[in-house]
Amino acid sequence: MIIVHWLFLHKFSYKLNPLIVGKKFALNIFYNLAIILSIFGLVWCYNNHKYLPAGFLVGVACCLFYFKYQLTKEIRKSFKEKDPK
Repeated sequence: MIIVHWLFLHKFSYKLNPLIVGKKFALNIFYNLAIILSIFGLVWCYNNHKYLPAGFLVGVACCLFYFKYQLTKEIRKSFKEKDPK
């Protein structure tokens, strides 16, 4: 998943400011890692019968998915605006 986003950003990075693309790329990596850690934490909580922290981690993962979705929409919108068709 990270590699696909890297290829997507790398292919079109010449059209945008490199600093902005780098920040969005780093933010995307952070979201991916946080989602993965939330899922691992959720599995650990479920196996140890800790349901309250598991609920918190479900909420965190949902928020991160939402933020990642918004970031992806913003990146696609910026690429469409810069496309000289």
